[in-house]
Amino acid sequence: MNAKGDLVLINQKGLTVLGYTHEEAIGKNWINHFLPTSIRGEVKDVFNNLMQGKVEPFEYHENPILTKNGSERTIAWYNTLVQDGNGRNIGILSSGQDITELKRGSVLLETLNQAALAMEKALTPQEIHTAIAAELKKINTECIIMHLDRDCSQLSIQFLSFDSSLLKAAETLTGLSQKSFTFPVDKVEEYRMVIEDQETVFIDNPVNMLRQILPEPISGLAAKISNFINIPKAIAAPLVVEKDIIGLFTVNSSTLSEKDIPNITAFANQIAAAWHRAQLFEQAQKRLVRLKALQEIDQAISGSLDLTVTLEVLIEKMIENLEVDAGVILLNDPDLQVLEYVTGSGFKTDMIKKSSARLGEGLTGRIALRRESVFIPDLSIQTITFDRARLIKDEDFVSYLGVPLIAKGNVLGVLEVFHRSEHNPTPEWFDFMETLAGQAAIAIDQLNLFNDLQLSNIELKRAYSEVIAGWSRALELRDQETEGHSRRVAGLAIAIAKEMGIRGEELSYLSQGALLHDIGKMGIPDAILLKPGKLTEEEWDIMKKHPIYSYQMLSPINHLKPALDIPYCHHERWDGTGYPRGLKGEEIPIAARIFALVDVWDALRSDRPYRKAWADDKVIAYIKDQSGAHFDPLVVEIFMGMIDLDELGAS
Repeated sequence: MNAKGDLVLINQKGLTVLGYTHEEAIGKNWINHFLPTSIRGEVKDVFNNLMQGKVEPFEYHENPILTKNGSERTIAWYNTLVQDGNGRNIGILSSGQDITELKRGSVLLETLNQAALAMEKALTPQEIHTAIAAELKKINTECIIMHLDRDCSQLSIQFLSFDSSLLKAAETLTGLSQKSFTFPVDKVEEYRMVIEDQETVFIDNPVNMLRQILPEPISGLAAKISNFINIPKAIAAPLVVEKDIIGLFTVNSSTLSEKDIPNITAFANQIAAAWHRAQLFEQAQKRLVRLKALQEIDQAISGSLDLTVTLEVLIEKMIENLEVDAGVILLNDPDLQVLEYVTGSGFKTDMIKKSSARLGEGLTGRIALRRESVFIPDLSIQTITFDRARLIKDEDFVSYLGVPLIAKGNVLGVLEVFHRSEHNPTPEWFDFMETLAGQAAIAIDQLNLFNDLQLSNIELKRAYSEVIAGWSRALELRDQETEGHSRRVAGLAIAIAKEMGIRGEELSYLSQGALLHDIGKMGIPDAILLKPGKLTEEEWDIMKKHPIYSYQMLSPINHLKPALDIPYCHHERWDGTGYPRGLKGEEIPIAARIFALVDVWDALRSDRPYRKAWADDKVIAYIKDQSGAHFDPLVVEIFMGMIDLDELGAS
């Protein structure tokens, strides 16, 4: 170019890059005609300084130029000053190299590298999508990520990096989310090739492909398709994890070329790895949530004796973790062979509470009888007659799953779940549902077993009580004691024990011990036991063995072991002079210390063959006198604070 910047000489390569003929280019001012407006002022100043010798020529310089069709190309220049014979600067000779593709490729590669770094911090698929879109947006490039189903027959759009009026119209007309279109793989030839060959392909005109992807009502809107005319090129790459293709990654940009395939392929591999990692993380999180739900259900099973409450917790956790709309449990009455409603949640009306079914009749009854789960994805076209058509209609249910509740080979009921929208559960979803059904069956079986066991225990305890009461009456008859002695002292001992803070089963064992306090006397010969006069020393030695006989008789009976304290120790004395072991103070079990006092109280106030009953004031004086010797002072103190002749059985 000359000193004014007019083009005076250009080779054929330069003309090819610019898109001009020789006649069109020669004579035009380089700065004003071939450079973008944004850099004209800067380049003009540099040109003038060069011509005036104020600066040295650039050995290397790059800037964009405008082609005839208005597009930009990036050129790397090597400039040399041209001088006449007198050394005056008369022009510039520039040699340049078109580095547009190289420059654009390096920008794309750098963008993809930045996106890869951003993906490393992402924990969820959505975060991965967002990271990719944010980087690609910087270079005016859009992307789509699609998921491939297990059969490799359907593609579903998981993420779009752009929102168009066309896709929003699609959502309005079809009711589908603009980010969740699903279509057959065979519908798009280019995608089919990527999936079958697992190779990246260059798509020169993705507009036609878009017509094939969009739902029918939208693909016919030719006017709207013009929104995508500015995306004339695309590259579709497979997302591969361990040799298995899981989806597609597509980039759209007017600047793409087949030279970008290697970079896009490498980036797609990074997406696949990150996406797979994120999906595993999400699955792990979901499993943790479900494990927590199972733990809470276990706690409900072990912490509640109310079957309805336990099953309500199970239904609540099922709806929360399996994202179902409603659930119900019907229990089997084994006598009537009828399934009856127990609990449910998520229903708009109370109609479900009237649900019942005979085994073998209706869908629910057949599930129980055949012991097989039934899944109906679309209730409007299912072939099995549903016995609650009114419920389905009023509740707007679309899909159904019924699972039999089985424990120890017995059908205990049926768990049913409903969705009000199309539902395509994963195998993992079915597995968790089966686990919940197992939990429900365990809860029902355990609580039924507990109730049966509780009833058996009540009957057993009643039988024990009747036997003990019978033994007590037999002992009184044999020992010729005043009728009702054992029952009176048992009642009085319990009253004192309660005052001392004794509660629960200890009171029951105290009562049993009191009734059986002299059962060891069954081993004493009648000649000694019934002797009206004073016993000899040898006879007394034999009589003092009856607590040992009590221990020997009762200790083999597990149920009565806790009641042994009174029969074995009620003749021990606080000062250690009692028998059979000479225990002292708090070595004597508390139940025996209490009973020792009430036994003496009742015995002294009753007529016996060898003496008459004492007066109450004399008995009270005796007990006070024996505090700290025969009796525990604390027990004496509490007894004296409670004493009321009317309430304590004055005779």
